[in-house]
Amino acid sequence: MKNILRISSLNIRRGLYSKEENLFHLIQEQSCDICSFSEVDIVDFDEKKPFSMEGFKTFFPLKRTGTNTKRLICLVKIGIEAKQRDDLMSEHLSNVWIEIEGINQKVLICAIYREFNDLTSSGQMNPEQQVEKLEILHTQIEKASKEGLILIIGDMNIDLEKWEDLNYYQKNKQKNTNL
Repeated sequence: MKNILRISSLNIRRGLYSKEENLFHLIQEQSCDICSFSEVDIVDFDEKKPFSMEGFKTFFPLKRTGTNTKRLICLVKIGIEAKQRDDLMSEHLSNVWIEIEGINQKVLICAIYREFNDLTSSGQMNPEQQVEKLEILHTQIEKASKEGLILIIGDMNIDLEKWEDLNYYQKNKQKNTNL
């Protein structure tokens, strides 16, 4: 059983610090080795003293120009050799790429949170901006795919059952504008 990694992703819907104890118990109970949390909304994030949980190392997205808020963090259990791959990351996305050496190949894990709002302007992204973000992710995936196995976890905020329903897009756009 040593060759198994338990990887999870959870949208915590804000309030990381008030949910910290419950999240810690959950990842312990589920024996999570790697866990990403989206919608953490840590304002004034300090890279020198990042959020942490006992027994885990914290990884986080690159600093964005114009904001110090983090919407995603990724925790990796101490003892698992993982390194953050800043060369695969962009300050324009809330994502973290980490590298782990697998048995026969390198494993690249991307934890992502696709946002609807632009944190630097506090406004709703238009469809062109959202496509631009997905193109950045696509470029990251292409680069990573040349190195090893890729796992992508997180919250893409896409309802695939309503993918082609224009009414859903308009309702979703209105809902996110009202946040």
